[in-house]
Amino acid sequence: MRNPLRKAGYWFILGLAGVGGILLATYQYDRLGEVAGTIVGIVGVSLLPFSLIFLPMTLLAAIGHARLISGIGVIARWHLTPAEWDRFRAFDAIRAAQDTTLINDLWIRKRTPKRGVEVIVGRKQLVVDGSYHVLRSNGLPHLRAVWWLPAPVDPECLEFALVYPRGRHGGTVQLSLRVPVAPSAREAGVRVFEHFHAMIPERQLGLAYRRPGLVIGWGLALALAGALAGGAGWILYSGGDRSGTTASLLMAGIMTTIGALVFTAIIVLVTQPWKR
Repeated sequence: MRNPLRKAGYWFILGLAGVGGILLATYQYDRLGEVAGTIVGIVGVSLLPFSLIFLPMTLLAAIGHARLISGIGVIARWHLTPAEWDRFRAFDAIRAAQDTTLINDLWIRKRTPKRGVEVIVGRKQLVVDGSYHVLRSNGLPHLRAVWWLPAPVDPECLEFALVYPRGRHGGTVQLSLRVPVAPSAREAGVRVFEHFHAMIPERQLGLAYRRPGLVIGWGLALALAGALAGGAGWILYSGGDRSGTTASLLMAGIMTTIGALVFTAIIVLVTQPWKR
C-alpha cells in the first residue's frame, strides 16, 4: 500500500460524510422532505460502514509505515543500487508471467529511482521503495508461505505467498510479494527469511476459515438485532413519534444491519462453506 496516511484521510472524510448524512437525515428530516431526507440517510448509512471497516486498516498501515521509516521495530534493511533493481525488474517480469499466483503484489515504478531502492523489514511488515506491506499468517492478506529464491536469480529474492479475498466472485486470490535482497545484505536477507518462516505454523488458518458457520452465524445474529432495532424505530416513527431518539434508533438499526450483512457476505464469499 502506497501512501497509507493519504488513504486513511480519504476514508476519514467518507466517514464524516456518512455521519453528517445520518445526522442531517435524523434532525432535519422534515425540513429536507421525505424523498431528500431518505436519500441523504441512505447515502450516510451506506458510507459509514465501509469507513468503519477500512479507516482502522489504513490507519494501522499508516502507523506501521511511520514506525518502520523512523527505525522502530526494524529487524533488517538494505539498499539496492539502480543496476540491481533493474536486474530484479527484468527477473520479476519473467517470474510473474509463469503463473497468476506469481504476480507480484509489490507496486513497482515504471522507472528505476536514480538513488536505487531502500528495503526496510519489520517483525510483521516491510517497506519496499515506499510501498508498505503487512505480513501476518492470520491477517489480511493471509501470509501462506515464504521462499528463498537463490542464484542464479540475481539478485536473490524473498518470495512471500499471499492470499486475498476474491471479492464479488467469491473464493480467494493468491499472489506473491517478491522482494530482492542486495548481494551485500545476503546474511540479513537469510535472517529475514528464517524470521518469517518461523512465523508460519503448518495449516494456520483464521477462525473464519476454521469455523465459518460460527462467524457467519454471529454476523447474521448481529444483522437480525439491527433489523429488530430498526423495525422498532420504524414502528415508533410511523406511529407519530418523530423524536431524535426514534430517528437515531431507526438509523442505527439500518446501519448495523447493512454493516453486519456486508461483513457476513464477505465471509461467505471468502470461505465458501458450501464447498466443504
